[in-house]
Amino acid sequence: MGLGFTPTGRRRWYALMLRGLIAVAAGIAAVTISAAVGKALLVGYLVLDGLLAVTLAFTLSIPRRSRVLFGADGLVDAIVAFALIVWAPTTATLIVIVSNWAIATGVLEIGAAVLMPRVPALAWMIGAVGLLSCCAGIAVLDWTDLSIVGILYVFGAYAVVVGGLFVTFGFMLLRAVRDTEAARSNTADRP
Repeated sequence: MGLGFTPTGRRRWYALMLRGLIAVAAGIAAVTISAAVGKALLVGYLVLDGLLAVTLAFTLSIPRRSRVLFGADGLVDAIVAFALIVWAPTTATLIVIVSNWAIATGVLEIGAAVLMPRVPALAWMIGAVGLLSCCAGIAVLDWTDLSIVGILYVFGAYAVVVGGLFVTFGFMLLRAVRDTEAARSNTADRP
């Protein structure tokens, strides 16, 4: 089951799992805490998601163009996080920033998925995440009267769903790694 990991990076499934767990935690927290803490949580999520996207860009053995798009996804996360840290946007500006971030990362993820035909399981998962991201961005952009709390609810729902996808794929990848290692040890044990 060629899921796109090099032999030296075969245990990098944890990056997908960690990315998913962080997204789920951020999504749940976003709808249960104050708006100010929620905004800080959004920044934290963007920073961690960006770092993990760059980690995946370096550890996946997928076509170079797909790795570049994963890295660009991480860079977009970092730029938006930096903008939110140094600049205190109004709610209307925050809506535009968050929706454009979601659309941009969605397009990058869909592009990465299209460019990795040799890794269909990963391509479908990344494509689904990209589609969800684009849909969330368009929905937020369409609701011009959305408050900061509304943004947090949309972000929370998006993060829980996307996090669930990443965790699921992380488990799939872990199982594939274990199956591959078991198959290798079985063939090595044969005379």
